[in-house]
Amino acid sequence: MLRFRKHLFAFVADIKKMYRMILIDPNQRDLLRILFKAEMNDPVKVYRLCTVTYGTTSAPFLATRTVQQLAKDEGKDFPLASSVLLQDVYIDDV
Repeated sequence: MLRFRKHLFAFVADIKKMYRMILIDPNQRDLLRILFKAEMNDPVKVYRLCTVTYGTTSAPFLATRTVQQLAKDEGKDFPLASSVLLQDVYIDDV
C-alpha cells in the first residue's frame, strides 16, 4: 500500500470477477462439490465447480498466484505490465 505513493503516476484498477476467471484443473473438481435440494422430497443434485470459488480457504492464494504466474509467463511480451503485476497488486486491485 505504501508503494503506491512512490510512483509519479498512479491508477487504480480492479480485476472484474477475478475468481470466476480462474478454471480449476479437471482432476481437482471433485474436491469442490455442492450438494443441493430445492425441496425436501427432491433428489440430491451434485454440482462440481469449475472455477475458483469465493469463500473457500484457498481462493485468495489461488487468485494471487494465478496473476503472478500470468505476469511471469507473459513478461517477455509485456515487461511493464508484468513488473506492475508482480510488484503492485493487492488481492485483485492493481
